[in-house]
Amino acid sequence: MAVQQIGNGGMNLASDRLVMVVDDDRSQCDVLAAFFKERGIACVTETNSFVAVSTMKKRHPRVALMDIRMPGLDGIAVAKLASTMRPRPVILLMSGEGQAIVEANRAGIEVFAVLEKPLPLRHLGTFIQRAIDRAAGPT
Repeated sequence: MAVQQIGNGGMNLASDRLVMVVDDDRSQCDVLAAFFKERGIACVTETNSFVAVSTMKKRHPRVALMDIRMPGLDGIAVAKLASTMRPRPVILLMSGEGQAIVEANRAGIEVFAVLEKPLPLRHLGTFIQRAIDRAAGPT
């Protein structure tokens, strides 16, 4: 597990603005973690979906950005488990496979968005901030 937390004048970013990235592609996790760090957003990454579920229970991320296609539990299964957690993270799913995106949209789970890889980083910051803002509301 890689954790990158940024100080913010006493604000507890670990609980207030923590974003979790779950992707079996380590390089994708590293790129996204660096992207969030540059924007002052705390980020934790996991490459194993089973470990990710455990980390979610312990760390309570505001937002979880997850790949759909992963070994073990796929992103849809992790999203279903995350939807039962309190506080419930805002879920964003991502995939480079069109069929996986269709499956995620048909899964009947509450997600903030299903995104196509490669993610357009120039828009991701605004998108994640909206998800964080949504997470700040009632869960």
